Amino acid sequence: MHRAGEEFMDGIGMAYWEIPDEYDVHLPIVAMDMEFSRPVEVGDTIQITAEPDVGTKSLGLNFTATHEDGTTAYTGFEQHVCVSTADNQSRELPDDLKTAITDATE
Repeated sequence: MHRAGEEFMDGIGMAYWEIPDEYDVHLPIVAMDMEFSRPVEVGDTIQITAEPDVGTKSLGLNFTATHEDGTTAYTGFEQHVCVSTADNQSRELPDDLKTAITDATE
């Protein structure tokens, strides 16, 4: 699930690992959860979609994983908070990041 989030962010040009250098903030995970509807077994192919939820100082990513037959394997989320690299205090998400996410989901 986390890798799907990394790929989503990289795909919109906002790779997690580049954000600290570009904006002097980072996006640590403060909460995450998943709920399985069906088992995922070794060798299964699943597709994971990410739906962002942009807040003022946070980024939520809601995930849905589906099996090849279209049935839901699990749903889950990651909650990230935007914090300064200088003092680890919460900060507003950079406008460029908000715009990139909004543009990618419209």
